[in-house]
Order: sequence, then C-alpha cells, then structure tokens
Amino acid sequence: MFWVSSRLRCALVVLLGLTLSLIAAEPAKPGGVELSKIKARLLTPISTYDGQPSLCLGPQGEVWAGWVAYSHPGGDTVMAACLRNGKWSGSGQSRAPTNRPPHAL
Repeated sequence: MFWVSSRLRCALVVLLGLTLSLIAAEPAKPGGVELSKIKARLLTPISTYDGQPSLCLGPQGEVWAGWVAYSHPGGDTVMAACLRNGKWSGSGQSRAPTNRPPHAL
C-alpha cells in the first residue's frame, strides 16, 4: 500500500472530472470538441480518502462514475454519480455495508 498526499488526491479527482467531461463533450467540429465548454467538477470531497475510480457508459448514453470512499473507523463505502445531459447528479452511496477481504501476507 502506498500513501498519497491530499493535494495529489485532489488533483487526481479533478483530472477524473475533466476526463468525464471530455467524454461527454459535444463535438464542435468533425473529429474535435470545443474545449471552452468543458468544465471539471470535483466529484469527491477532499475530506475522505477516495480511490479506485471506474467509468462506464449507460444504455441511454449517460456516463456513470463509481469509486470507493475510505473512512476510518466507519468503513468503506461504494459511491456513484451519473452524468446526464451535461449535468452531474449528486454522488450517492451503497445502502449495504461493504467489506474488503483480508489481504494475504
């Protein structure tokens, strides 16, 4: 396991938001996008250690982002947010507790 500074985590999350915005950007010209319309959004709070981001495209063209929010001593939470029509939903969390398997030594 490695340690990541909060500043680096914040930069990674902003990059994730920018990447998701690029995916959903409207083409301005054939083969390109108009970069002035792309806005990065912080999807996760900087108060928690969040990681393992994943992206997928939904059946109606929406973009889903999922990640794990680590909290001590509360435990891990699976989080998700959806990009529809150029707007992000608020992040939601799983209703069931999540448990990680023990690591082998």
